[in-house]
Parts: sequence; C-alpha cells; structure tokens
Amino acid sequence: MPIALGERAHRRGRGGADATPNPPEIDQAWIDYRQNGCTVARNRLVTHYMAHHVRPIASRLHAGLPQQVELDDLLQQGYLGLIDAMDRYDLDRETRFETFSRRRIFGAIQDYLRSIDPIPRLTRARSKQVHAAGERFRKQFGRPPSEEELRPLLGVSGPTLARFLADQHPRAMVTFSGAHPDGANADSDADAMDVFEDHLDPGPAGLAEKHDLQRWVTRGFDLRDRLIIVLYYYEQLTMSEIGRVIGISESRVSQRLESILACLRSRLLSIGAEAEFVFT
Repeated sequence: MPIALGERAHRRGRGGADATPNPPEIDQAWIDYRQNGCTVARNRLVTHYMAHHVRPIASRLHAGLPQQVELDDLLQQGYLGLIDAMDRYDLDRETRFETFSRRRIFGAIQDYLRSIDPIPRLTRARSKQVHAAGERFRKQFGRPPSEEELRPLLGVSGPTLARFLADQHPRAMVTFSGAHPDGANADSDADAMDVFEDHLDPGPAGLAEKHDLQRWVTRGFDLRDRLIIVLYYYEQLTMSEIGRVIGISESRVSQRLESILACLRSRLLSIGAEAEFVFT
C-alpha cells in the first residue's frame, strides 16, 4: 500500500542513531520542498540543518585542527555537502536525513582540509606507519624501539627508514597572524609583519640618509682622511686595523682622527649644529 508523503516525512523524523524527532515545521518543509520545490521551505531546511547538524560536525573537526584553519571555512564546505545531500535524499528511505547526510558533509569538509594541507598524503601515511610500528613495539617491550629495531618492523632499508623518520617532523606552515607575539590574531598581514621586523636594518630611507650624511662628513678631506673616517665610524675598525689597511702606524691614525674631529667641530659650529652630533 503506498505511503503518503506526510507519513514518509514523519517516519523520516523517527528512529535510527539520530532519534530526536524533527520539529513539525521541518517535516512540513520537507513535504513542501519535495512536492512544490518551494524555495522558502528549502531555505528553512538549510537554516535548520546548518545550525543543528552541520555546525556540530564542523565544530568537532575544528577542535583538533591548527588555529589558522577557520571554522567559517569548514561551515562553508559543510554547506556544500548539505546541499548535495538534500538534492540526493529520497523521502521514501527509512533512513533519517541526518544519518544519510553526515557522510557527505563530513566528506566535503575532509576534501577541503586535504586540499589545503601542505603535507603530502604519502608523508602522513608514512608517519602513521612509523607510529603504529613503534606502538606495537612499546606494548610488547615497554619501551620505544631504536632505529635498528624499527627497520625490520617496517620492512624497509636504512635510507628509506631515514626518510620515514624525517617525515615524522614535517615543516609547519604558520600564518603571519598566527605568529603574533601576544597570541592573538593580528588585524592584518601588514600588522603581523611587524613581528619579523629587522630593527638593525635601516631600510631604504635610512640607507639614503646614512649615505648623504657620509658624503657631508667626508666632504673637504683628502682621500686618506676620508678613508679613515669611513673605516673608523662606518666600518667600525680599530685604529690598529685602520693603520694596517692604509699603511701607517696606529699612533698616526689617532693623530689624524683628532685633526679630523677638530675640523668637523669647527664646521658644525659655523652652522650652529654642533649639539646635533656626539664625537667619540
């Protein structure tokens, strides 16, 4: 005897692993959606299952993932799995929609996670092999195996085992926001880049300013004195090292530096800028 559509919807909301019955309006929405293709009913079903079915699945998966994986991205993929399940679901089935759709929703999210995973699947498979073999050895002998003991368990050569062990510690990818020093997400990648700022690097503007100052300081001196200025104040060489470079004694370098400083003080005094510089 044929079963009425309303009765099928009622049966669909009972029994199985998901024994909590659906609200009557959801059963009615299934009827309206299947009979008339009602957009309002479809949207009501999507809203209901996203909140009470997709979100719990995505949240459970998200709890074990790195912080840079966003829950919203998992929900979006879960939505695609939900729509696919709704289009394929047959109300004549005795299986509840939640049971029917769970695998599709979970699979859609898993496919997305595999697509963004920087670690190849082969690498993960090798890692699981090593872990499983190590656990079997630990249970039998009460300690972790050495590399020599692990090799026959896996049935691989020494070089292959070395690759397997290297796969145990793959390189991790970290987003700029994930590297923020206070542990919170940065407002933007530009803000997070401050974490990697090289405070010893003056940058292009700083280099240009430094070169301009060097040209001004060395202006008017002969070649030897300019070289002494650059080596002492810019290259941080000692007087002894400078003497060896230009072929004069350390005491002569000291005398030339004193003369150079006297000239610079006089030049700065003439323009009223002596206080801007500290001479050592």
